[in-house]
Amino acid sequence: MSRCRAMNSGLLLRIQNQPYNEDMAKAGRRESVRKNGAAPKKRVSELGRELRKISDAYLASGGKQLSRRELERKIEENRGLR
Repeated sequence: MSRCRAMNSGLLLRIQNQPYNEDMAKAGRRESVRKNGAAPKKRVSELGRELRKISDAYLASGGKQLSRRELERKIEENRGLR
């Protein structure tokens, strides 16, 4: 093994044995609260807005939301798996 590889493998072992530093992992993330205390606005696509309108109209007309299990069953039926 060359000296360069031996040095790199030793460095990797030292890095791997260090405890995970959450502060370093979070450094690149943006804060979830703005400086003025207001929550950031979520970005919603045009499709997302349209789907929300359709969902709201369906619920307003008396429709009910499916539970997760009912939704999965409906998807299986539509795919021909049931």
